[in-house]
Amino acid sequence: MRVVLAPDSFKGTVTATDAARALADGWRSVRPDDELIERPMADGGEGTIAAVAAALPGTTEHDVPGCTGPDGRPVTGRYALLPDGTALVELAVAGGLPLMSRPAPLT
Repeated sequence: MRVVLAPDSFKGTVTATDAARALADGWRSVRPDDELIERPMADGGEGTIAAVAAALPGTTEHDVPGCTGPDGRPVTGRYALLPDGTALVELAVAGGLPLMSRPAPLT
């Protein structure tokens, strides 16, 4: 049987790549003869660069110091340079909700 394992990350606990690996390890422990295809996924937020880099060999990851986070604090941004020269920016690294120093007010 051919099985595609395509998990997203589990916010703050495990990356999509590690989740795919753990699923594969568990599957193989029960069905060692199945063909497993690990394809970590991301929804465009946290973990997107790592998922794309895992899927596209030759992708390089780069830090961008000197960015400003959503509450004005300095943060380090991040982008990936794909093999075809396309840049992929992961906005969640520099502007995601987990970076907020206080919760947003309810409206």
